[in-house]
Amino acid sequence: MGYTWREAYCSYSGYKDELMWGAAWLLKATDDSNYKNFIQSLGGGDHPDIFNWDNKYAGAYVLLSQQALVNNDNTFDQYKQEAESFICKILPNTPSSSTSYTPGGLMYNYNLPQSNLQHVMAITFLLTTYAKYMKVTQHTFN
Repeated sequence: MGYTWREAYCSYSGYKDELMWGAAWLLKATDDSNYKNFIQSLGGGDHPDIFNWDNKYAGAYVLLSQQALVNNDNTFDQYKQEAESFICKILPNTPSSSTSYTPGGLMYNYNLPQSNLQHVMAITFLLTTYAKYMKVTQHTFN
C-alpha cells in the first residue's frame, strides 16, 4: 500500500515555503538566474511570525533580503519588506508584535511549549542575520 505525498510528508503549510527556502540558498550559492526566476514564479508567500520546520517563509525572506540590501537588486525589495514585517511581529512593543515574552524577557510561543528554545534559537538566527545585512549597508527601518 502506497502513501500519498501528504501522508509521507507531514506539512500543514504545504511545500511552497520549502521550495522558496531551497531556491534562496541555491541562488546564494550559485548566483544562477534560473533560481531567481523560479523564486519570482513562486510569487508571495505567507506573512509569518514564526520560523520552524513547517514554515520557512521568514527564513527565505531574510536570506533573499540580502539580494536587496547588500547586492542592491531592487527586484528583491518585496522580500526585504517581508523580512522587516516579520521582524516587527517579533520585536516587543511594536504595533504589529504577535510574539509573547516571559516576565524575564524570553520569547515564548504558547503554541510550541514543548520546543520553545528551538523557536527562540531559530528566530534569533534570523534577527542576527538581518542585523548583519543592516550593519553592512547602514540600513534602518521603522
